Amino acid sequence: IPLNFLRVQADDGKIINGGTDYIERNAMVLVELIERINTSDCWESTIEPIKIIGFSMGGLIARYALNYMEDNNLTHNTDLFISVDTPHNGAVVPMGVQEMVDFVDDVANIDVADKVLRSPAAKQMLVHHYLSNSNSPAGAPGFHNNFYNAINSMGFPQNTRNIAIVNGTSLGTKINDENERFFDAEIETGALFPLIGVAAEAKMNFSPPGGQTKKVFDFKGKMRFLGFYITLYRRYKNVSSSSIYGSLENSPGGYFTVEKEINSFLGPDGTFNTNQTPLTSLIFQAKLEITTPEFSFIPAKSALAYSGNNEFLYDDF
Repeated sequence: IPLNFLRVQADDGKIINGGTDYIERNAMVLVELIERINTSDCWESTIEPIKIIGFSMGGLIARYALNYMEDNNLTHNTDLFISVDTPHNGAVVPMGVQEMVDFVDDVANIDVADKVLRSPAAKQMLVHHYLSNSNSPAGAPGFHNNFYNAINSMGFPQNTRNIAIVNGTSLGTKINDENERFFDAEIETGALFPLIGVAAEAKMNFSPPGGQTKKVFDFKGKMRFLGFYITLYRRYKNVSSSSIYGSLENSPGGYFTVEKEINSFLGPDGTFNTNQTPLTSLIFQAKLEITTPEFSFIPAKSALAYSGNNEFLYDDF
């Protein structure tokens, strides 16, 4: 029985994006499903207990739901719980990517950050969030710590066999190097505007190692006039990565790759494939160079709920 979390309208009229909603609230949906299964006439619960597999965030939802039912004397009749690449100790999205998405939101007003990065689930799961030091209502100073303090105090369900699977390496091999360049993007005016026009470039790096502060995202807007470039807008984000965390974006574990998504927009020469007409290609030219298409999304130690000596997520076991 697949359980999906849909976009719904609450009784007060508020829109709830189920897939990015609070993990605790989605866990209550799973509790309801488990209770319906156990009271259904078509389920022989006395013969075969329930098995639950949670993928990624689904593992946190299932873990919370099963713990909640046990803590409140609710029978879940579940004997097996499997989590697959679940961020039991947190998930990772490069700070440079977060800053880039936030910047694009500010410039283009497309609300990607509002829908994804500023969602309750993202602020709960991300170990490093670009709003973690923000005092604004959209900030995330307590979301992550509050959630993980709560679920860690619960531990794991006691009446199930619990299996954690990592979809990635557990050998300690880093995916990339600290502060390595992730991508370079450029857009310039085309042949119709050889002297007067605009240009822009964006660069993104992974986070630095522990104890260092370095640039992770840089955007420059330029006005081209008679061959001269004038910087119009520049944005830097300096991130101090403490010795506790190091560079999580290069941790051994399961990785997320943007290569397939980006290649769908690129032609064989590396320029954006935007189905341009001959006229639009004369107006602007855009190019993106990817240094590495992958970053650590779920560190192995997070997927396996590792605890004990050498517990930092970026370290080898």
